[in-house]
This record gives sequence, C-alpha cells and structure tokens, in this order.
Amino acid sequence: MAKVTSNAKTDSHHGRRQGGQPYAFNPYEIAVCGYSNSGKTVLARRLIESLSGQHRVGYVKQAHDFEMDRPGKDSFEAAAAGATDVFVATPEKTASLTQRGTDKFHQQRQLIDADCVVVEGLKHSELPKMVVVDAENRIRRDDLELQNVLAWIEPGQRDDIAAVRRLVDGHFAAVTESRPLYGLVLAGGRSTRMQQDKAALDYHGKPQVRHAGELLGSHCAKTFVSVRGEQSADAAVHDLPQICDRHLGFGPMGGILSAMHEHPEAAWLVLACDLPFVDDSLLTHLLANRQPMQPATAYRSTSDSFPEPLCAIWEPKSIFALLHFMGLGYKCPRKVLINTEIRLLEQPFKHALDNANRPEEYAEIKKRISQETDQ
Repeated sequence: MAKVTSNAKTDSHHGRRQGGQPYAFNPYEIAVCGYSNSGKTVLARRLIESLSGQHRVGYVKQAHDFEMDRPGKDSFEAAAAGATDVFVATPEKTASLTQRGTDKFHQQRQLIDADCVVVEGLKHSELPKMVVVDAENRIRRDDLELQNVLAWIEPGQRDDIAAVRRLVDGHFAAVTESRPLYGLVLAGGRSTRMQQDKAALDYHGKPQVRHAGELLGSHCAKTFVSVRGEQSADAAVHDLPQICDRHLGFGPMGGILSAMHEHPEAAWLVLACDLPFVDDSLLTHLLANRQPMQPATAYRSTSDSFPEPLCAIWEPKSIFALLHFMGLGYKCPRKVLINTEIRLLEQPFKHALDNANRPEEYAEIKKRISQETDQ
C-alpha cells in the first residue's frame, strides 16, 4: 500500500502561522480538501472515527447553502420573528441556530470545547490541510495556489487511515511544540490566616517562593512569580521575574489570567507557593501525562476528588473558560476545572498537594519535611 507522506515545505510555514496568527476554529485543526467526488468526505469521516476514540472531535463542513429547520416548527417561527440565536435542547442533545452567517469569533467560541476539529472543505483558506487528489488529478491540473498543505493524498492512499492518523498526530504534536511552556508561582495571596507571608516561609532552606520557582525552572522555558503590585519590592521576590496581578480580587484565577494576558502564546505550569510537598518527581509525572489538546491537566484532590487547580498545566485555550467564569462572577479556578473537560490525574503519592494555611500547619509540615530529610 502506498504511504502517505507529509509536505516538508509547508511544515515550517504552518509553525509560523500557529505562532503568529489566530486559528480559524480551534488550536488543533485539520482540513480535508479536494474536488467533488474525490473521496474527501469518506476520508474526513474515517479520520473522525479514528480521532474520536481518544479525543472530543468537532466537525466543520463548508456548504453553499443549507436549511436545518422548517416552517411550522417553533424554532423556525422564532427565527422568522427576529431571534438571531435559537437554542433547541433535549436531555440528550442540543442545537444552536444562528442568523449571523460566517462569524469567525462565534465559530471559535462554539468549537473551543473540542479537543480538535476536522474541517471538510475550505481549500483556499490558510488552514493546515490534507488535499485529496482524484483519479483525474484535477486539483493539480488547475494549478490552484493552495496554502499550508501538509500532504497530498493520492488515489489509493485514502484507505491507509493509520498513515493519515500518524500525519495528523505529528501535526498536532508540532502545534504543541511551537508554543512555549512557562512556569508561574502564585505568590499574590494576602496570607491572612498564616499571619505572615506564605511566600517567605522556609521549608527547604530558602523562601518557599524561590524553592517553587527553582522547581518550575527546571521544566519551563521561563518562570515568573505572580504578585500584587505592592509586593513587588518584598525581599523574597524583588529580584525575580514578576507578573503583577491585573485582576485584583479574583485570587489565584486573577493571577493565572494576568499571566495569560502577558504571554498569550504560552501554556502555563502553575504552582501555588503554599504546596511544600511538591517536588521534581511530581512535576515530571504531571508533564508526562499532559494532554495539551484539552484546556488543562490537573490532579484530583485526595480529599474531595475535585481538580486541584494550583498545581496544574493551563493550556492557552483555557483563557476562554477562565474569562467566561470571571464574567459570570466566579472567582474560583477549581470551579472552572470542575465544569470543563480536562485531563484529570490521580496523585502519585497521598500527601503530594497538602498545603499550609495556618501557623500550626506550617510548624507541622516543616517538622514532617525535616524528618523525611533525615531518613
């Protein structure tokens, strides 16, 4: 069987596009293009079947005209009366019909919950694409100026879905590799219950904010400390790279969002400064199990089974969910993760994410760490 091969000349072009230009539908998108009767619909369907075993897959079909509703239905009559958006729901499924036509920002919002998107058509767009060639080779003969072609799928290659899937997986991996991973130590809390700055507490022979920063620094291209403006000159952080919280009053969620605004191109490995048991092995485990196509990768709490948001990887697209919840008045990043499809991991050891909020907890944890170090 003929093998599907990538078009090396366009791989680097795609990398520039992902790094510098907005995507059309989703950070992880692939278009299947070709002329009518070339087999692109069959290939798109088989690719969706392959991807859907591991991912939530969105689908976009380029159409010249369509009608999903009909006269006499309540939804049709509501749209005819002037409703620009009609939402139809049953316990099993929902549908959203809009009168806005092609709206890039609405499309992105609709598809951001998908891990990846398969687009059928749009061959003249800048989307990364696989071009299906028919037996007459019409699409080449017409000498179209197609951009960002990852592969030409020749007749006979459409059945090699394993090779197509390898190509798509490699493309998605390149998208992940094209964006940096930055570290963020959350140190902007007021430490009211601790009665002293938790960032300055010493568990490991240095201020905890510096210990956490060093842990992140061994895994991240850059590491920053999230602080309030009035903290920036404090002894524990004054000489460290900082990101000042621009969303005061929203706690850790404000710090994460401030970092995303500062560097929207990056994924963020976030670590709160009050988690003294986090070590290099835990971060290595977290990164090894990262799912970058989902909004976040986090550990499940051992106390209530909910996601732990403050030792987690937040992908760039999670900004959609964070801003949405902030707009609704929520301040808790855990609530964002509870209500979002994420990669949720079991903690590799029981007390990995124990934290200290009070002086007596600090004393007890410091004692436990000292005893473990002596053993």
